[in-house]
Amino acid sequence: MKKTMFLAAVAVLALPLVAAAGPIKAGKWEVTIDTPAGPKTVTRCVTQEEADKPQAPKMRDGECKIDYFKVDGNVISFKATCPRGTVEGKTTYSGDTFTGETHMKMGEREMTQHSTGKFLGKCDGTETMKP
Repeated sequence: MKKTMFLAAVAVLALPLVAAAGPIKAGKWEVTIDTPAGPKTVTRCVTQEEADKPQAPKMRDGECKIDYFKVDGNVISFKATCPRGTVEGKTTYSGDTFTGETHMKMGEREMTQHSTGKFLGKCDGTETMKP
């Protein structure tokens, strides 16, 4: 049970990466992540600063270390090492959409989750996630 909760928590930690990094437009985005508990869809307002200056995902576990974070054209990739395992992600942007994949490993347990996103327009204050 703890392993599943850890993997689900790490999956949510990767959300800022897919929602706010890379060659992405500033504005409101709808993001859907396939989690162990089923798909989770949120909206996120990406600020102009976030769009202009991509940053590595902020890991909630202070013991996690970002091994690399790379922006290469329309592709963002990263790897983080935590005491309980590793997380690697890759997101590809195509105009008003993106697709992503995050792979998590904890001991012998592994999980890969997929995410998609679409640009909805200007931020309007109704987003479910804030920067």
